[in-house]
Parts: sequence; structure tokens; C-alpha cells
Amino acid sequence: MISKRKPYTYFLLLPALVTIGLILLYPLASAFKLSLFKYNLSYPPPYAFIGFRNYIKILTSDIFRAVFKQNVLFAIGAFSIEFLGGFGIALLLNLKFKGRKIFRMIFLLPMLVAPVLVGFNWRWLLNTDYGLINQILIGIGLEPKLWLADAELAMFSIIIADAWQYTPFCILLLLSGLQTLPSPLYEAASIDGASVWQRFVHLTLPLLRPIIFLTIILRIVDLFRVFDIVYIMTQGGPGGSTDLLPTYIYRITFRELRFGYGAAFSYIGLFISLLLVLPLILRMERQ
Repeated sequence: MISKRKPYTYFLLLPALVTIGLILLYPLASAFKLSLFKYNLSYPPPYAFIGFRNYIKILTSDIFRAVFKQNVLFAIGAFSIEFLGGFGIALLLNLKFKGRKIFRMIFLLPMLVAPVLVGFNWRWLLNTDYGLINQILIGIGLEPKLWLADAELAMFSIIIADAWQYTPFCILLLLSGLQTLPSPLYEAASIDGASVWQRFVHLTLPLLRPIIFLTIILRIVDLFRVFDIVYIMTQGGPGGSTDLLPTYIYRITFRELRFGYGAAFSYIGLFISLLLVLPLILRMERQ
């Protein structure tokens, strides 16, 4: 039987709650307050209360719809590669074969590289003039591509760069889930004549559902706050075709010095992330 907590035990949580309030809640409250003001250092008056006009201006602007659409496209493309590729590799690494530990280490290495370095490496690999990818294309008789100067190819390039780094994250989560599945169930299903596909559909997927939901939630949140790789590779170009919510927020906040507008844009990005992951969290809690 679980004993009732004594009142003084809640006071033991007070230092942790104060710390969380200082490092999390206070900045959030300050940013929300700032979003209600016209705080632009480029044009006078620099500081004036305007209520929710920043939010209305953003939600009714064409640039917001364009940037949001690009972020959704980026998130769908990157997550599809990361999850499907990660799931397939996790299934392979879950098999028993010689050198399995070495292959696991190799596949997890990209996750250990700093995003800044990933951005620089991929910018060099995809350079039009001396990049390794174009040199390979020239070597096999194909035309070099403008990987970071063409709008469609630039979006494809940042998707591949992000997928290269974060597919190992999906591998790690899914592989850890696969290793916890009870083997007697699979042995019983095999004795009953279930095929490999039937065991995957009726055992693996249902049992892995919590891990799958967790992977989706964590990656969706991350894919709507990607900044380092995109900024280093394209800086949102060419012509804003790879601008995501974080890169555009950075530009309007720290280049155009529109701090109130940028804070409102940040909160809208936060609300979008919550709206995307909240149904998944509630469904996972119900299950």
C-alpha cells in the first residue's frame, strides 16, 4: 500500500520548482510580454504597447504562410527518411550476427557530431565548384548540380543533412524498444505458423507503439526548431526557399531588430508545435 505523503515533503520540491521557474517560466513570460509590444530599434518609437497586433499581423501575412509551409515540407521529408530508415536499420541491428556491436556504434556516430559541424561538412560536400558530390557526378559523366543555389535542390539538401544526423536518434529509440520485446510471444507465434510479416504487424508494431509515439513526438518538436544546419548551409536561401520558422525568427529579431515581432513569431511557432504533438501525447496517455 502506498503511504500518504506528509505535508513537509512538498517543501522539499521547492528548490527544484524555483529553479525551473527561473530558467524556464520567467523567460517564457518575458518573451510573451515582449510580444505584446512594438519593440523595434530601427524605427522610432522603439517601445510601445500594441497588444496582439503582432500576432494578427503574422497570422495574416503571406510570409508566415510561406515559411510555415516550407517548415512542414521540411519536417515531413526529414521525418519520413529518419523514421522509416531508422526503423529498418533498427530491425536489422536487432538481429543476431557477427560484428553487431560494431555496426551499432558506426550507425550511431552521426548523432554525436555537433549540428554546426554537420552544416559545414554538408555545405562543403554540396559545394557547386569543389564539392565532393559534384566531383563524383562529373567523374561518372553527369552534370554537376546547384545543390544549395537551386530552390528545390536546396530544400532537398537540408533534408538529407538533417536526416543524416538524426536517423541514428530514431535507431537508438526503436532499437531499445525492440530489445525489450518478450521473445516467448514470438516463439509461440512462430510455432503457430505466423510468418515474419504477420509477427511484425501483429506483435512488433503494437508492442512498440509507445516507443513509436515517443519518437514521433520528439522528432516533430525538434524539426520545428532546427536552426544550425539550415543557417550554415543556406541561411534560408536561395530567395528564402529554405527559410524555416527558427531561421526567419532569427533574421527578423537579430538582423532587423524587431524584437517584439520576433517574440510573437516565436510564440506562434511554440503553439504550432504544441498543437502537433498534443494529440499524440493524449493518445499515448490513453493507451
